[in-house]
Amino acid sequence: MGDEMLRKVEKNKKQILMVDDSHLTSAIMSEFLISKGYGVEIVIAGEEAVEFIRTTKNLDLILMDIELAGKMSGIEAAREIQKIQEVPIVFFTANASDEIRREIREVKAYGYLMKGMDRTVMLSTIEMAIQLHEAYERASLYHHIIENQVNEVYIFRESDFAVLQTNLCARKRSGYSEDEWNETSFLKNKPFLSEEEITTQLDHLLNGEVEQVFIQTTCVRKDQTSYPIEIDFQKIRYNREDCYYATVSD
Repeated sequence: MGDEMLRKVEKNKKQILMVDDSHLTSAIMSEFLISKGYGVEIVIAGEEAVEFIRTTKNLDLILMDIELAGKMSGIEAAREIQKIQEVPIVFFTANASDEIRREIREVKAYGYLMKGMDRTVMLSTIEMAIQLHEAYERASLYHHIIENQVNEVYIFRESDFAVLQTNLCARKRSGYSEDEWNETSFLKNKPFLSEEEITTQLDHLLNGEVEQVFIQTTCVRKDQTSYPIEIDFQKIRYNREDCYYATVSD
């Protein structure tokens, strides 16, 4: 394998920070993870882990011992780390008491492992934690994009037109708050668009005849001023329901 290919392989490795004051445990676990294609860095104290996070931006996961030598426990280190950077943390411990489990939940950990666990369990827990975090980051990105669109965005139920989600532009332009929109009809501020008319046109979406439907109408703000709009409707699944995604441009 050439040098360039090796660099690409190294770059694509998932990077794990192991925080453990047991040299034997960290050596055994890191050797196993490296054999499975992970890059592993090891520190022995919570304070070291916090400092490591301050200077490193490419970590995919932290594997944190709860019972650490030094002034800072694994739980305390996790709290400090989460103030600095959003990195998934999986704890490992010999103590699975109710109190420990409660503390783990409070720091939004991605799970915990018992010391001496089967290696297959450890590997699957780590893989799932990384995948869950990546899914969370994608969802956060999509939410940010939708929330900050220059056009109004609405997600509403197909069955009763109840609004489930709006973006910032929709709330500012219409004058209605998020609470005022929640569970009210998408037609709330569109007096010239009847439910029968919109249902007839959106049936083409439901039947799969088209992927988008465009409707022009007039929107009335909360202060009773009005403006012309064009609505782009698409069918989506949202919260396990058939819904419409509507983009409104003036």
